[in-house]
Amino acid sequence: MNDQELKAESKVEREMEDGSKIYFDNGSTSWPKAPNVAEAMAGLLANGAFNINRGNYEGAYEVEGLVLDTRDQLAKLFHAEDSRSVIFTPGITYSLNYFIKGFLQSGDHVLISGMEHNGVMRPLKQMEAYGVTYDIVKTEEDGSLKPEFVEKGIRSNTRAVVMLHASNVCGTVIPIREIGEICKRRRLFFAVDTAQSAGTIPVDMKEYGIDFLAFTGHKGLLGPQGIGGFLISKELDECMKPFIAGGTGSQSDSYDMPETLPDKYESGTLNLPGIIGLHAALVYMEETGLETIHRKKMELTRFSLINLILSASFSAVILFPVNSSTTSLNASISSAHALISFARFICGRFIICTATSSPKISHAFFLPSQVVSPTYISAMRKNGQVRSNLAPTEALINGQVFVGSTFSPPGTQNWDPPHKPVAIASAANTISSGT
Repeated sequence: MNDQELKAESKVEREMEDGSKIYFDNGSTSWPKAPNVAEAMAGLLANGAFNINRGNYEGAYEVEGLVLDTRDQLAKLFHAEDSRSVIFTPGITYSLNYFIKGFLQSGDHVLISGMEHNGVMRPLKQMEAYGVTYDIVKTEEDGSLKPEFVEKGIRSNTRAVVMLHASNVCGTVIPIREIGEICKRRRLFFAVDTAQSAGTIPVDMKEYGIDFLAFTGHKGLLGPQGIGGFLISKELDECMKPFIAGGTGSQSDSYDMPETLPDKYESGTLNLPGIIGLHAALVYMEETGLETIHRKKMELTRFSLINLILSASFSAVILFPVNSSTTSLNASISSAHALISFARFICGRFIICTATSSPKISHAFFLPSQVVSPTYISAMRKNGQVRSNLAPTEALINGQVFVGSTFSPPGTQNWDPPHKPVAIASAANTISSGT
């Protein structure tokens, strides 16, 4: 494959015959944006990009009204008690820095997960020079985290737990409700990075015991880049200092930062086009509903799974519950690893394991985990048992070939499979619905 072919193969967006595009990089930023986002931003810039908190005239008040509406929308979305606790920043990385550098002090200890983004890791690493320490709570190989490990990591000087809600690498969702309960009981502040979950998974700041909720506007919220923020609890606000100081348009006769929210943390001119674009996106989300948006994403996931499987070189696919030690699986063909990760972390309860490579797909089989050894692929490859010439009706299990629509795996005489072999498209539908 030459450089030009490789570049074409690696594109994250594809143009179809009708000119439409398929986009694959939503973990980085969503596209297309919600309807009216671009129009709202362009309208502000074209018809009156007035500043707020700096002048007493009608245009400024109109823009300020939209900003206040956006705060109300975000407070409602995340179940905050007061919309004044909604603080706008240039993005979620800035928000996390506000917390890490505005709250933590020398001698403080923090707990984080092993899945954190550099928006958390790099500021914490910088704060080590100022006497802040942190420990990484153990995560499983699939990225899951057990809440009890958080409690075990708490020290006498632990001040906060900082964790993402969903991983940008593998899609693992952290159990923030349970971790929030631990933080509340142990009197720790709880900071949550919702970069990958906001707009996709419901987040209840009050119910989950979240003191600091960092968000970005350009991913699941379907808004533009360059706008984000955080929501802060009253208790944490009383302990946190402004990380950046400057003009706010309020109490300008004082050299000290205002103590009132949101001015305390909003120095300088806000990204008003970004806020207006986010406002339009939130209007769309309110009108459409999170459940409807999530359902559409699952439909696209199912469609992608089916076509990923159909485009791969598999002749048989084995599916079984993820509650076994599936993390030791090592597929025998190059394209399998991405497919396994995709299916496993998007669909949650099930994992796709490729049994063999062949240009033709035949059937998919659902098997209970106690029947199929989770290490069978590695063992087969090690023993040279991987075959690439299975017939369309054959399945390779634990190194043995089984033929026909029903079969008995080793040690399970007269075993009647709970699911007969089914067409691959039907199997993919079953996976993505989580049944």
